[in-house]
Amino acid sequence: MQLVLTYSVLQEVIQTPELSVASSAVPSPRRKRARAASSAKDQDEKPMDNEKPGNVAGNVAEGVGAPFPLKAKGPGLTILPHYDPNAKCTVVIKSSNTMTHADVAAVVRGGIVVQIFIRPGTNSAQVTFLDSEQANAFLKYAQSIPFHVAGCLVTVRWSNSSWVAPVYVRRQAFEGATRNLFINNVQSHITEAVIRENLLHIEGLAVLHVLFSGGTAYVSTNSIKYALVARTCLTSRAMYKHMKIGFYDDECAAPLPIRVQAQLPQPQAQRMSYFQNRYEVLAQQKL
Repeated sequence: MQLVLTYSVLQEVIQTPELSVASSAVPSPRRKRARAASSAKDQDEKPMDNEKPGNVAGNVAEGVGAPFPLKAKGPGLTILPHYDPNAKCTVVIKSSNTMTHADVAAVVRGGIVVQIFIRPGTNSAQVTFLDSEQANAFLKYAQSIPFHVAGCLVTVRWSNSSWVAPVYVRRQAFEGATRNLFINNVQSHITEAVIRENLLHIEGLAVLHVLFSGGTAYVSTNSIKYALVARTCLTSRAMYKHMKIGFYDDECAAPLPIRVQAQLPQPQAQRMSYFQNRYEVLAQQKL
């Protein structure tokens, strides 16, 4: 009878949460060693303050002497743009000659570009802005002047199928993500050909150019969405270990050029000479 009571008491202790926690308050030596190893592993894998998961702003370059403007926030963004699935954010640039993504990015200004899409075999490019107001301002500017891409006169209009950036892309752009990547502390074995080859498998991604300056590689792409994928891909490769990969500012976000209107010379009113003969004036009035 005493054995049965003892077994029932042990069952109550195991099934009671308070008693279970109290019973495990004094860990065994084996449990102590396991906890110490787990704590050391967590300390090794703990991200730095500027590299927290989802904190893209901490991965924006702040270098000196870089060929591109570098900031710790999205360029020109003070609040998160409102998401409107029916907003017009995409314009079409139609040309009579072929053009590349780099040609389009070289002339588009006035807002953060989410994506530049060129359908193969066509002479048109679709440019999607992050904000609809920026897209409207660029459209008005391009339609008010002779707008050229790669030296060829083009037409700019709204796209029939406007694409709006998803919420997660807009939020990442607000935190500092752009379509342009930088690789700090780049090693000698990382060349333009290597970077392009490592990004070749990402469908929809177009690498506009790869530039090197002061130990940093600057990779310009056609899309914020695919730039996020590219960054994840590069950071997961062993050859990019100890290299910081982040975002630098979009050159398309620079302000629109200010139009200077030529002022026509205004006709000057003829002034009467003070030395005019007053009798001559009276004679003209009599005639």
